[in-house]
Amino acid sequence: MPRISRRDHIQSVLLMLHERDNTRRQELDEYPRVLQEHETPAPQCPIYDGFVADGGADAIVRLTPREVNTLWMSVRCHVSRY
Repeated sequence: MPRISRRDHIQSVLLMLHERDNTRRQELDEYPRVLQEHETPAPQCPIYDGFVADGGADAIVRLTPREVNTLWMSVRCHVSRY
């Protein structure tokens, strides 16, 4: 079996990266990050919705350990079941 040249290897890696990039772009097109004007976000849970209502989406990023524990306690049984 002939040995793959360095150039062929580089080309195959670049092709693989290009295909991966195309796949990711297609996935992003399939699942957009921004809601359309006529869409409303699906309700999550009352506790989660309360955090978002109080501080917007950034509030989730800035949760304190106590707030994370509150959320975790509300979903722990569901998560451990599956």
